[in-house]
Amino acid sequence: MSLLMLKDKIRASTVCKKWCEAAKSVRVVHKHQWFASIPTFGNSINLFDPLERKKYTLNLPEKGVTDVAYSKDGWLLMRRSSFVEFFFFNPYSRELISLPDNELPYQAIAFSSAPTSETCTLVTLNRISECIVAISTCYPGATEWITKKFHCAFGPNVHSNLVCVNDSFYCFTSGGVLFEFDPASRTLSHQAWDDVRFPEIHNNEWSYLPKELYLMEQKGELILMYTYGAEKPVMYKLVSSKWEEMSSTLDGLTIFASMYSSETRMDVLGMKNSVYFPKYGLRNNMQCVSYSYNDARYYPDQPERRLLCPVDSLWIDPPPFLMSNKDVNKTNNRPERENIFSFDLPSCLLGVIMSLLMLKDKIRASTVCKKWREAAKSVRVFHKHQWFVSIPTFGNSINLFDPLERKKYTLNLPEKGVTDVAYSKDGWLLMRRSSFVEFFFFNPYSRELISLPDNELPYQAIAFSSAPTSETCTLVTLNPWDDVRFPEIHNNEWSYLPKELYLMEQKGELILMYTYGAEKPVMYKLVSSKWEEMSSTLDGLTIFASMYSSETRMDVLGMKNSVYFPKYGLRNNMQCVSYSYNDARYYPGQPERRLLCPVDSLWIDPPPFLR
Repeated sequence: MSLLMLKDKIRASTVCKKWCEAAKSVRVVHKHQWFASIPTFGNSINLFDPLERKKYTLNLPEKGVTDVAYSKDGWLLMRRSSFVEFFFFNPYSRELISLPDNELPYQAIAFSSAPTSETCTLVTLNRISECIVAISTCYPGATEWITKKFHCAFGPNVHSNLVCVNDSFYCFTSGGVLFEFDPASRTLSHQAWDDVRFPEIHNNEWSYLPKELYLMEQKGELILMYTYGAEKPVMYKLVSSKWEEMSSTLDGLTIFASMYSSETRMDVLGMKNSVYFPKYGLRNNMQCVSYSYNDARYYPDQPERRLLCPVDSLWIDPPPFLMSNKDVNKTNNRPERENIFSFDLPSCLLGVIMSLLMLKDKIRASTVCKKWREAAKSVRVFHKHQWFVSIPTFGNSINLFDPLERKKYTLNLPEKGVTDVAYSKDGWLLMRRSSFVEFFFFNPYSRELISLPDNELPYQAIAFSSAPTSETCTLVTLNPWDDVRFPEIHNNEWSYLPKELYLMEQKGELILMYTYGAEKPVMYKLVSSKWEEMSSTLDGLTIFASMYSSETRMDVLGMKNSVYFPKYGLRNNMQCVSYSYNDARYYPGQPERRLLCPVDSLWIDPPPFLR
């Protein structure tokens, strides 16, 4: 699942419950880092997905002549060519947050969290003399940097990057000294370790090899990694003020190392127990250089160590709307487009456009700019319309139909057998076997089956209150009732027309709809024990009516103020029959009423992995 493209993941997740869970786990866990190559000159940056081995280019006019200084939570800390002008920049949303100028040099720089958070702190560290360290701090929205000098017995040369762990900043320096700076109290502490001379780093055998130290954080713990030449990277964890060597397998950890900021991820399928460096493999073969602890070797081949962390490359979170797909502007298959984020349309029009797009096109459209992404998100939140399911008595297959995207699907379900459908709610079906007394709950997506005791009593109406997996599920049948006399139904003018009554719920209120022939359905709401006619526009409501169970949804883009019936239109034209209160007409054409609710069709929640 981790190696499939998004559309293939969705298809694979429909195979069975086990495959569905595997697809879900990939979407949750599959949040590996991408690396960004950010040249000083020009307005473009290159992105590379090391797992799917795909390269993308973003055109960003805001960039200009800049250097990159740090990366965290999808944000870049940039510095303009003047070397004193700093700013935060998000390459996906194109947000830019300016910072006051800083004319002081630094050896290490980092920020604690996304600049949009209330806790973001920016820190620089610089050695002024053998015994003095200068630390500067700044916050988004500040007007100046605050610098404080500290006397230190250890004249530090910075040997690692600066990293924030539990609101404090750490840096590993010469002589085996770990510096800790608390920006809240503006205090600096340092500790020299007894075992500071790691044999592999300081041993004469490796004296000619390039060496690097990397500090990073994993679930609030400080991790140290050092590399020397093309040898195996060695990992330590700070436990109770002592450096303890980590398991040789890393226990499922993945390290994304760079000169600027190093990141860790746990249980990334396809990347476990490895260290990744932001550099292509030999001959630019689209393979990111990595060291596998499982295989005890580098991929590809034995790399030249000084090339693994180029000065213009660092790790960055993947696009939040994409995570692991191919829909940013690709350089592989088509030429770069100028200013790809310049599409500006009214929000109301964007919402309509997004509601009419297929799933794969929604994903593509969401990569255009922040505004389009928000429009796509709003559709995904409210776009929870019902699908209808056709369940013939005989055979093992059922048919699903999406009335908005007009697509038909078939599920093969050996569990079904010879059955009738009785009710539907929360994605579950209430089924009855051919004996007419044996009832069971069935979920066609997960294929869960929950048996019920036999019931030999006849019934005219049946329903259940909630999903049978909940603690409050109740199943009820009803067999004599009085005739409900509404004037329009029993009026002689409409005596020859077929009539139907539908009861449903909307936010805890009881809704009654009655239909007669091809006339406009009439809606009532029960208010203080009285039936009050509802607004002729339904106020944005959508009704999904059937003989078994009727559902309501609010603010479904593309389906507002309408009643939908579980039946195809004339000549099976893949259009679900509906009545629009906005247009005061049925679609398509004037349907024959008795065909709108077939005995084998009802509404059902769409598959949970497609919502």
